Amino acid sequence: MTFYQQVNKPIVFIDESGFAHNMPRRHGYAPIGKLCWGSHRWNAKGRTNAIGALLNSFWGD
Repeated sequence: MTFYQQVNKPIVFIDESGFAHNMPRRHGYAPIGKLCWGSHRWNAKGRTNAIGALLNSFWGD
């Protein structure tokens, strides 16, 4: 039994992720011997953040 179980306190696991609305590609693929080229915007704006939490949920319990 862990200390947190003994004092009846839950453990919460939190994670934050961010997603760009317009993410420019900086790398690409081309056939062997050919150049890979393109254009992209560096002034992309907008971002969405997501926060998730797990409370008293363990796999195998």
